[in-house]
Amino acid sequence: MTLIQKLPLGLALAACMMMSSCSQEDAAEPEKEKTSNGFSSAHGISTVPIFPSTFGSKGSNSLPTGWLDYNNPVPYDPAGHAIGTSSLTYLWGDPSKPWLKPLPQPTPNAASILTFTLQKNFTVANGTQSKVYTTIKNLIPGKKYSIKLYGATTIASLNGNTTQYGRAIDIFFDNTTNPSHTKIDLDKKEAEWVSTTIFFEPTKDEVRVFISPIGDSKYNQSHPKFYHYSHIYVDENSLKQLL
Repeated sequence: MTLIQKLPLGLALAACMMMSSCSQEDAAEPEKEKTSNGFSSAHGISTVPIFPSTFGSKGSNSLPTGWLDYNNPVPYDPAGHAIGTSSLTYLWGDPSKPWLKPLPQPTPNAASILTFTLQKNFTVANGTQSKVYTTIKNLIPGKKYSIKLYGATTIASLNGNTTQYGRAIDIFFDNTTNPSHTKIDLDKKEAEWVSTTIFFEPTKDEVRVFISPIGDSKYNQSHPKFYHYSHIYVDENSLKQLL
């Protein structure tokens, strides 16, 4: 005979009701809860979007984790499509290649930046451009997000000549409700950071971000020879999910 069978009828019914209630609570699905950074999680599995920062090992053809060379020349072409990670004071982090005017910190603890180039008849004939891209992952289609990026341009000595300050940076997001180009204007912004905040709504759980240096037809026509170093900086707090 079980314990419940030994109990008086009223107590036995109460015990059964309590056991049934506990069973229903144990089987209930946990509600989604907000994590400390404002993104949601459930069942202990984080749904925090991943947007790679520009922190990484410095060097030519060395890119931060999650960033890729869009040109992807094989083998690597440093003359026509130079790309890599630099410091705020040195090209590719090389003390023998200082920026003629170093960059300030865009945010506290900023130490490495993504560097790409645009040139015309400076290192190789005609014009060439290096581009980078990355992928934002774990997005929720239909939600709204914002990303804050910093763009800049610097000059350095290259092959015995001084390079020129860049004109602008182009940023493009795919897989969004309104795919469009965003321009960071660097005209007369010599070794200065220019920030921009981009708002977007993804149509898929991943969005690719393409970044490249750009000029303009008037500048290109009036300058038969030039070389531009442009930079992007983002940190681990650049991406926000909007309420």
